[in-house]
Amino acid sequence: MSEPPASIQISQRARTLSNARTGFGPVMSSEEICKVLKYPSAAALLAAMRRGKLPFAAVRLPGRPGIFAVTDEVFAVLAEGFGVMPPTYPKGDEQM
Repeated sequence: MSEPPASIQISQRARTLSNARTGFGPVMSSEEICKVLKYPSAAALLAAMRRGKLPFAAVRLPGRPGIFAVTDEVFAVLAEGFGVMPPTYPKGDEQM
């Protein structure tokens, strides 16, 4: 099966990220991340974070329980995994 044209992929990416922001806001809590990514518990998510196994940046905030991540980053990982958007790499780290 061939991939859709880049313009369609970009449109799907924009729609996916827009829907995510509408549903979750700019930042997701550990409970929301667990629900979307199917982690069995917040403790499992935290363990993955400590092992460096999360494919997005997650942080703990002083005075707040749990961990938090930028919604766009979480959904970009999902969308890339399902082939909805092309992968993006830091400058100078392009994959061939």
